[in-house]
Amino acid sequence: MKTTKIESIWTSLEADTSFRQGILLRRYSAEVKPDVYVAIRDTEKLRCLAFRVSKDFDIKSLQSDKLREIRVEISQEEGSSSKKLLLFVLLTPLHTDIFAVLCEDLIQAVAAIDKEEVLLRVLKQRFIKWQNLFEKLHSAGLSIQEQKGLYGELFLLRLLLKNLSNTNYLLNSWLGMLASPQDFYYQKFWALEVKTTEANTEAISISSEFQLDEILFENLILIHISLVTNVQQQGESLTMLVKSISDLLQNDMVATHLFKQKLLDVGYYDLHKNQYKNTYYHVLATDAYTVKDDFPRITPQHLKIGVSKVTYQIQRTHFQKYQFPFSQVFEILKQYE
Repeated sequence: MKTTKIESIWTSLEADTSFRQGILLRRYSAEVKPDVYVAIRDTEKLRCLAFRVSKDFDIKSLQSDKLREIRVEISQEEGSSSKKLLLFVLLTPLHTDIFAVLCEDLIQAVAAIDKEEVLLRVLKQRFIKWQNLFEKLHSAGLSIQEQKGLYGELFLLRLLLKNLSNTNYLLNSWLGMLASPQDFYYQKFWALEVKTTEANTEAISISSEFQLDEILFENLILIHISLVTNVQQQGESLTMLVKSISDLLQNDMVATHLFKQKLLDVGYYDLHKNQYKNTYYHVLATDAYTVKDDFPRITPQHLKIGVSKVTYQIQRTHFQKYQFPFSQVFEILKQYE
């Protein structure tokens, strides 16, 4: 897979044999309005992201005891008495891939900002997200059920990428990791809810009264993926599926970054991938159902005042009449590319 722009710059800076100590900076892009630099520092060549700021900026709001992997510092800019460098320093090389994704995300978030007070406010907001993501690094990774659910969502995403042309349209529609009721949706036009179960499972679990509520969408589609899980190296692991999608996106750096960011959001980290690589899935069927009319479901309209957070199951035999050819899913989504 091709490296991102920021990774290429860091690699180039690290290859500079004349650098011994201090900070080595390179402007990220003239198209980014704030003064943003990719940097390395000291003999360890620690990777950094740097912003030029006013000398009176207080960094306490950006410091956190919870974030052990990144240190936030203020450094006097060489040759300037009025400006300083706000530095985000990665302290461990173990997480360079995650740091690269987060730095690219940070740069994109501030690219059009030309006022320092706005820049600093956005940096604070994004840095809270960084803290939450890095806290997940110390977890045990995704549970078995979470792995299976993610496999189903990514299996569908790959199908969509192979059959539609607008990559970023599809990647931006994948929102399951953001606690959205539906896993994929695009404005009011369509939503896809993905349910992944073992073969011969009759009941499908629904996690809220909003999940199968079609009132906000012109098309709400339930996608059911039936699979077999095994550990005999037959089929495809979650790690293999992630690589397969990454390979599809390798010539599109914007899409590659977006995919990496969404994997982080859902809790998929390369640090944990060894625990995913020996569980294999074999998909037996991928079925589509339109949610409308008498489709069996509970929605907010069915509930009495004060009742919420409903979980329930629906039986597959009771909504088979709503099944339609899966190829029509592509046709519906193509209308809005």
